[in-house]
Amino acid sequence: MYKYFFKFFLIFLFLLFFLTFDQNNIPKNQDIQYILPTKYIKITSQFGYRNFTGYKKHFHNGIDMANKENTKVYAIADGIVSFAKFNGAYGYTIMLNHDNNIKSMYSHLSKNFNVITGQIVKQGDLIGYIGPKNLYNDTNYYLFQGEKRNGMTTGPHLHFSIIEKGKFVNPFNFIKKDSAN
Repeated sequence: MYKYFFKFFLIFLFLLFFLTFDQNNIPKNQDIQYILPTKYIKITSQFGYRNFTGYKKHFHNGIDMANKENTKVYAIADGIVSFAKFNGAYGYTIMLNHDNNIKSMYSHLSKNFNVITGQIVKQGDLIGYIGPKNLYNDTNYYLFQGEKRNGMTTGPHLHFSIIEKGKFVNPFNFIKKDSAN
């Protein structure tokens, strides 16, 4: 009986939050200074067209920041978590909605997120960690090159994208390569 009450209570709180939440509560700042989402060893793939592991040239909608598994990933600006789950070729992914019709997407993460959908985050908040290349014992995976992978990946890295007014744009138009987090 308590299980059903608890589930009902959680659903009630979830609905109450979304029905009463006003997105205008996000601080508005026309001069937002975005920070890097993670420390990286090197940029392994830039924004734009590229050749990828035997595939034809295709458009890469973000930047790939290589680093070790479990490297911390941070919110680049204040926002609301709009998505936090496994997402096919992107693997474990978090998406944040920011002011001015901007979204940031963080992919190939560990499945142990530090945020949940609907949560308000501040710039610099820890949201997750760079995930593993392979997902051997996970029910969510992307079959790539015959292996169960954390999306379409060849090694641990953060795939980071910015979406402005519904279109992917170069993240380096918003953040500087040498910005600190």
